[in-house]
Amino acid sequence: QSQIPLTFPVVDGKPVQTIIYTAKWKALTSTININAGGGTIDSGYNPQIDGATVSFNKDKTTAKLGGVTDLAIPTAAQALPSISRPGYAFDAWYTTPDFQPASKVNSIDAKFPVGEKTYYAHWIAEKSYIYFTTGNGSSIDTMEGYTGDPIADTKLPVSVREGYTNTEWNVVNSWNIDMSAYKNVLPDTFPAGTTTYVANWKANPATITFDYQVPGTANK
Repeated sequence: QSQIPLTFPVVDGKPVQTIIYTAKWKALTSTININAGGGTIDSGYNPQIDGATVSFNKDKTTAKLGGVTDLAIPTAAQALPSISRPGYAFDAWYTTPDFQPASKVNSIDAKFPVGEKTYYAHWIAEKSYIYFTTGNGSSIDTMEGYTGDPIADTKLPVSVREGYTNTEWNVVNSWNIDMSAYKNVLPDTFPAGTTTYVANWKANPATITFDYQVPGTANK
């Protein structure tokens, strides 16, 4: 750090009466976070910004752009990424985690911010259905809700088929979500898309009894 002299310097035998000190600044590290809110960032997202870096977390649910304060972001790189999330419809991007209307945005700012700034994706839950295919058993009503809604009673409904026992349910989901843990119980929340429970019936033991009578004798 330079010190201001106590006396004016002399140039060509004359004192200099005006001294100008010019500050030199170094831009500090700046970060732009993109939070897909449980969604997945499209694999093609790779904004080209000279002097900046782009990184993702393991599941590509978040991205981080690293630069310095006021680093220019080209127009083509200001576009926010395409994202997807099973069972949800994308609504909009916001710069506040509580999705304040005034913070709704369509793109990244033209320059890196001072410090850090985060863009948050907001989603709207879509309809979710749980069907029961009971074969020749008694029918069970379809369950209907929205993705992520809680299911108050996770006990599976009962289908009855004379002479058969339902040993377990086979479960398939339209989004290929692994439902193997729910063969004998409903999930805690409505899964994305359509989930179908298919009854697996096992025949009960059966006995055939013949009642006959020989003429002139009692029944055998």
